[in-house]
Amino acid sequence: MSNENNYLNALKKSEYRYRTIFESVNIPLWEEDYSDLMEAFDRLIRSTVPFSLSGANVKYRVDIENGLWYGNIDDGQISQAINNILLNAAQAMPWGLKRGIILVKAENITIKKALELKLSKNLYVKISIQDQGNGIFKENLNKIFDPYFSTKIDGHGLGLSSALSSVKKHNGVIKVESRKDKGSIFMIYLPAVKTISDYKNNKNIAPVKKQKNEDITVIVMDDEDMVRDVIVQMLKLLGCKVIETKNGESTLEIFRKRKEKKQKIDIIIMDLTIPGGMGGKETNKKIRELDRNVKTIVISGYSNDPVMSQFSEFGFNNVLQKPFTMKQLQHVLETI
Repeated sequence: MSNENNYLNALKKSEYRYRTIFESVNIPLWEEDYSDLMEAFDRLIRSTVPFSLSGANVKYRVDIENGLWYGNIDDGQISQAINNILLNAAQAMPWGLKRGIILVKAENITIKKALELKLSKNLYVKISIQDQGNGIFKENLNKIFDPYFSTKIDGHGLGLSSALSSVKKHNGVIKVESRKDKGSIFMIYLPAVKTISDYKNNKNIAPVKKQKNEDITVIVMDDEDMVRDVIVQMLKLLGCKVIETKNGESTLEIFRKRKEKKQKIDIIIMDLTIPGGMGGKETNKKIRELDRNVKTIVISGYSNDPVMSQFSEFGFNNVLQKPFTMKQLQHVLETI
């Protein structure tokens, strides 16, 4: 049995939540038949939601209509859009597990009133993300998608703006409804097709070429075991040698020891925030004091941190926003 099959079989024995996350990386390293992506919406939602909310102290439920239609989409962009809206929903419920839930619903709809949604009369998948937070003030509803608009003290207002931009690129729209003390609901409408043949006829995602990375050694630093394991398996499937760490302290220790033994480290992937430990920003600074040539990548589920938008100014070579796909990871490995 191949190493790839060993990794897949090991992960498939894990719990359901872990398995749904792995679906986002269980994509061939090269694509010839686009029917492999025909269930993109279903698979994308089931993998994005638990990954995005893995570090949030909130309850959530996912409700997906059976036979959800297919979408001709850039999975990375739409995953990121959903991620940003989910994080906004989690932040709207600071009391966390004490009360309330985030409901994610996906359904097939046929647009008949084109003028109401400013959409063509056609087939769409509607993805609704509903929180039970404090709601959005009426005077702010028309501003929430503006770049740099934020009601949060430490907010930068880029998450929702980025989400809207990605959806618009797919000829979709986002509608928002909110009531004070009742919460908000974000509704994403994306064009869809009913059949596999329709999907194939509308393909626009470039094939992914198989890569050879056997000579690359990567450290993956993330405190969440489930998330770290998924990233490790992605890298192994891409052919990399991988070392796992949970925080900056252990990353620095391993890096120093290998440097003393003249054992190279090519790339370090660091989670920006490590509760109770040294995070990516501080770790990268100390790594740069030891070696200015090693490549470093910062990862986070929070898009509004300045490190994510200005990663080079903080000494990183590139950035990946959680949740990311194997295609996105591969692209970063090729370009740094």
